[in-house]
Amino acid sequence: MKPGKVALLRFPLANLVTGNLRPVVLIARVSGPYSDWLVAMVSTNLGQALPGFDEVITRQDYDFVASGLKEANAIKIGRLAVVEAESHSEAHC
Repeated sequence: MKPGKVALLRFPLANLVTGNLRPVVLIARVSGPYSDWLVAMVSTNLGQALPGFDEVITRQDYDFVASGLKEANAIKIGRLAVVEAESHSEAHC
């Protein structure tokens, strides 16, 4: 796992209950004895993307293929979390 990559991790819900596996962008490994990562949620719901804030990735972007995503997505900058990286996989979403 490396910063900038898309991975599948359990993103917590707003009430801090463990959520489902979903694509996230790895921002940075959190220092300390655990393998936790600061991540940003990735969503196919482009209608909720905040213009000028969230980053929309489309098939026309030069790095789309390298992202591992299968369709257009928004990187939700306002939806950050620290999550465990114990069970992860590289995204092919």
